[in-house]
Amino acid sequence: MTYALRVSRTLLFMVCLISIMFVGSLALAQTDEGTTDATGPVIIEEIEEAPSTLGLFWRGIREQLSLMFTFDPAEKAEKYVKFAEERMMIAEQMAVSTEARVQERAEKMVTKANKYMEKVEATREKWETKSAERYQRLAENIADHELNRERIMNNLEEGLPEQNRERVQELREEGLEGSRRLFNAIDNEKLSEEIQVHLEQVKERIESQAEAIIQYREQKMELLQQTVASSSDVAEEIKQLWQERKEMLQENQAEFQNWTEEVNQVREQAREQLREQSGGLKEQNQVGQLEDEDEDEDEDVEDVEKVEEVEDGEETGTGNGSGNGGASGTGSRS
Repeated sequence: MTYALRVSRTLLFMVCLISIMFVGSLALAQTDEGTTDATGPVIIEEIEEAPSTLGLFWRGIREQLSLMFTFDPAEKAEKYVKFAEERMMIAEQMAVSTEARVQERAEKMVTKANKYMEKVEATREKWETKSAERYQRLAENIADHELNRERIMNNLEEGLPEQNRERVQELREEGLEGSRRLFNAIDNEKLSEEIQVHLEQVKERIESQAEAIIQYREQKMELLQQTVASSSDVAEEIKQLWQERKEMLQENQAEFQNWTEEVNQVREQAREQLREQSGGLKEQNQVGQLEDEDEDEDEDVEDVEKVEEVEDGEETGTGNGSGNGGASGTGSRS
C-alpha cells in the first residue's frame, strides 16, 4: 500500500511538472514569434556557463515543444538556426571545463547543432516560398551561424584534449559538408546584392575550411599508416603537423575577428535597403488607399448630384401638371 501510494505521488508530480513545462513552452513559442522585425537577426540566448545534465534535459524538452507549436516553416527554420547556435555556445563553454566528462559532452552539443542545421536544409522547399524579406533574413542568420560555428570549432579543436580532437574534427568536416549543400541550394535571386556578396564570401571560407581539415586528416592518416607498415616512429611528424594546424587555427581566429566588423556593415546596409523598400511599399499602399478613397468620394458626389437632378426634375414636372389641371377646371366652370 505504501509503495503504491509512493508511485501515485511520483506519477502525479511528473504529470504536474510536464504540464507546467507544456504551458511554459507554449508561452515560449508565442514569445519567440515577433521578437525580430523582417530584417533583424534571430535573438540568441546568452550562454554564460555550461548547463548541468538536468538543465540540458529541460532545454531539450523546451526546444522540442517550442518547435512542435511553431507551424510557419520560416519561423521553424529560424528556431532550428537559433537552437543550433545556442548548442554551439554551450559546447564552447563546456570546452573550457577541466572535467573530462564535461568536455566529452561538448561533442554531443556539436552533434545536436549539426542535426538542427540538417533540418534547416531538409525543410528548405517549405521556407523558401516565403517573402523575399523573410528569405533574406533566414539566409543572413544561416551565414551568421556558419561563421560563428567555425569560430567555436577553432576553439574546440585547439582547446580540447587530443583524445577528443579527432571526433571534433570529424564533426567539423560533417558540418562543413552540410553547410556547402545548404549554401549551394540558397536562391540568390531573392537576396540583395550586398547579401549575395556576403554569402559568397562565407561560402568561400567554408570551402577553404573544409579543404584544410580534409587535407590535415588525410596527412595524419598517411603518417599513421606508415607507422603500421614500417613500425617507424612518426610521433614527431604528427606533432609537427598538429603544430602547423594549430597555427592556422589561430590565424583563422584573427581573420574572424576582422570579419565581424565587415559583416556587420554589410548587414546593416542590406537591412537599410529592405527598410527603405518596405517603407516605399507602405507609402505606395497608403497613396493607393487614399486615391481609392478619393475615387469613392467622387463617385458618391456624382451619385448624390444625379439623385438631386432626378428629384428636381420630378418636382418641376409635378408643378407643371398641377397648373394645367387648375386652368382646365376653371374653363369648364365658365
